[in-house]
Amino acid sequence: MPKSDLHNAKGGVKISLLVVVIFAGGVWYGAEHGWFNEVGSDYTLDVIVQQRQEEEQKIRTHTSEKIAAAEYSEVFKSDKYKFSLFYPAGLTAVNFQDGNGETFLFQDSSAKVGFQIYITPVEDASIQVITKELILKDIPDMQISDDQPVLLGENGKGLAFIETTGGEKRRQVWFAVGGYLYQITAPIESDGLLQKTLNTMKFN
Repeated sequence: MPKSDLHNAKGGVKISLLVVVIFAGGVWYGAEHGWFNEVGSDYTLDVIVQQRQEEEQKIRTHTSEKIAAAEYSEVFKSDKYKFSLFYPAGLTAVNFQDGNGETFLFQDSSAKVGFQIYITPVEDASIQVITKELILKDIPDMQISDDQPVLLGENGKGLAFIETTGGEKRRQVWFAVGGYLYQITAPIESDGLLQKTLNTMKFN
């Protein structure tokens, strides 16, 4: 595999998988309990899974809207990456090392609503603007739609888009600042919450 311009081909995959683990909700384990033997023949596994996903999506949407409407009274600061942002009290912030990068996770108590910021060094220091073409060069199988340029602070030039994996849609915002690549991801139900939070993001 050719060397990644962003030094983040693995990072792009990793963040998608992380979001699935964090925000997918509960695991459907009906087969273990014999539930499928109790329903009529009209109910297939696919139908039941789809119903479960739709129910969880409604719950995530309702919870996201409630949290997004709350006061953005909590402040998060990173001295290392020199940024700060405000977020609602309904979320809890944690961070941890993840490979050659660092993940900042903002989520509610159910771990179904929120967003994450994954930060890794950009290998090519000349890259200052993240574009769709650059992302697809590194991760050609990524499904990108509704993409539009964004500006975070005065220097963070990048791309906001919807990424789809396994039928699940997620909001992604990628940009570069100070030699680092920022990959910000949220379930599509938390899109409004993410947008309001990013409007408070500032770099020192």
